[in-house]
Amino acid sequence: MATSVERRMRRRTRVGLLAVGLAACTAAPAHGAADAIVAAGPDGGASFAWSQLGSPTLIQERSLTAAGALSETQFVSPATSGGALGEKIGTDSAGDAVIAWLGHDGSNWVVRARGRLATGGLTPLQRLSAPGYDANNLSLAVEPDGDAVVAWERYVGDYQVIEARRRAADGTLGPVHTLSYGAARSEYPDVAVAPDGTATVVWLRHAGGDKQYIQARTIAANGSLSATQTLTPTGLEAYTPSVSMDGAGRAVFGWTRTTSGGALIAETRARSAGGVLSAPQRLSATGSIAFELVSAGDATGRRVFAWLKRVGSVDSLAGRIRRADGTLSAEFPLGADDGINPAVAIDPNGNATFAWHTDEDVSVVHSRRRSVAGTLGTIRTLSNPAQNAAAPHVAVDPAGKATIAWYLPPSLYFAARTVTAGGTMSPIRLINGDS
Repeated sequence: MATSVERRMRRRTRVGLLAVGLAACTAAPAHGAADAIVAAGPDGGASFAWSQLGSPTLIQERSLTAAGALSETQFVSPATSGGALGEKIGTDSAGDAVIAWLGHDGSNWVVRARGRLATGGLTPLQRLSAPGYDANNLSLAVEPDGDAVVAWERYVGDYQVIEARRRAADGTLGPVHTLSYGAARSEYPDVAVAPDGTATVVWLRHAGGDKQYIQARTIAANGSLSATQTLTPTGLEAYTPSVSMDGAGRAVFGWTRTTSGGALIAETRARSAGGVLSAPQRLSATGSIAFELVSAGDATGRRVFAWLKRVGSVDSLAGRIRRADGTLSAEFPLGADDGINPAVAIDPNGNATFAWHTDEDVSVVHSRRRSVAGTLGTIRTLSNPAQNAAAPHVAVDPAGKATIAWYLPPSLYFAARTVTAGGTMSPIRLINGDS
């Protein structure tokens, strides 16, 4: 049962944007948004990017100041393109942003990117992936100095490979690195970058049948590649790979996988700056099923995890912290027996903010903060309980202020709200509307 849920979630990740963004674009409102993304700025502000559904579907962006003022909305992808979706956004220490997305060139989906300066200007449009085959499922990481690494999966003949490319803060593009090898399907990459420019990419690799496992590879700042490392058993089923890197170049990974007995568990594993892997650590409790695993890490090596926990027929949300020394906190409940689609972010001091939406007739977005000392704060209702709200994204600034964004199906309007470290909530703001 859990495995089927994981497969459904993975299919939604892969095709949901294409199905919604293209098949429904003519029926959507003028400001319809899908896959809304938010990134926190260094000064208490935030940046947003989303797909405006239309014909064609295009990428838009907008920023929010610390005082709560919204900038003018502007298009990021060109109106002459064959459509754009799958956007990601990240900000650097100066408040400049990098936005990457999938754009259709008339024949194929390719990875495109451009910068948005803190002053609001857009840098020139760039194509990162080669034409000729479709790219999909991109991931973006932005360094404090503005350099960025984008990873994606790309069809090459009858199989898929994982590719990545560095974009310097001045827009200079490095070479395209092919990280996985052919003759099998590799997909769902995640990327993280250390302050020295070292990037780590993790992905899911298929081994035939239902067998799939997690692999990772490092790209040094000078472009050299490490050997490929396999993180999970090759004879089982693994899902949802993720990675973060700390200031010393160490990486922490997370995933869910089946056991030999068929249970679905959440695990983590670390890799030293020198490439040495630690032993896997189990995150989820014995007797429970874990899926929808999400995580976030800070520069000290601390990583926070959240997942949907199933015991019998009861679902709830759970979390756990992996400290920089490798020890694990106790599993803690987030207090949401009907919550799904968790999201999490962590501030530089180790305080985490979780967000999720309830799985009810009218779904509502909630958030909760956990301090670095382990204190769980109040569960806060963020969206209007009279409206459906779904798929929250969360970002946290250096002071601990969280910006949570979500969309409002079926209209696909895109809304957001901020919550300070002290619990003060801003008004709800409609990001892609007129107010």
